[in-house]
Amino acid sequence: EVVTEAVDCGDLVVHRAGVFAFGRRGSPELRHPPVGRQGIPHNLGYYRETYDRVRIHHNRNKPPTWLPTESEALRVQAGQSPKDRTRARLRNNARAIDDHATHFASRSFQVLSRKRFKLVYDDVTIRVTPDFIVRERGKEKLVRLSCNVPKPSDDYVKIVCQAMFEAAVQEGWPTGQAMTPGRVLFLDLHRGTPHKGAAMRSRMQTNIQAACLQISAIWDTI
Repeated sequence: EVVTEAVDCGDLVVHRAGVFAFGRRGSPELRHPPVGRQGIPHNLGYYRETYDRVRIHHNRNKPPTWLPTESEALRVQAGQSPKDRTRARLRNNARAIDDHATHFASRSFQVLSRKRFKLVYDDVTIRVTPDFIVRERGKEKLVRLSCNVPKPSDDYVKIVCQAMFEAAVQEGWPTGQAMTPGRVLFLDLHRGTPHKGAAMRSRMQTNIQAACLQISAIWDTI
């Protein structure tokens, strides 16, 4: 299977027989084909400072004051930038870092190496890339951070959680341990809300599978 065009294009990237299908990278635009809006925006580029500071904070046992200090430094950097987009991006990162500091910094996460999973239905593959894999209280978990201010829709949260859960089950992750919904976390930073995954054979899992089969059926006509 060759997936050259799908690299780093989204958390959920669908392709059939190695051909890029759809995915988004910091943009609501669907690339190809126009089959729905299940493509999930990939924020690691836009929010790279947030992801970096979150990882360092948890892995290096930084004090509670460290994240606010880092966010303030980003605001200073933003004020010195001549570009509007850069200023906005840095300020959004500073806000997201403050949100994490307020709601989730006290959680005992050890951030592990990232891993890409594949969720396969018939000849359609969904590539699922969690933002983090962490170990918390002896259990490895898949984590997605929502850094934006607007509240994510319920369907968005369910799709991301279900895809991470199902992909892990298909690949037998974590090795030698049971995969449970509690090992999937969707962290809404701005509201401080943690969402967990759903069990197998949920309605969302059925909907994702049905959408993939529909993609397979109409692929050659697009």
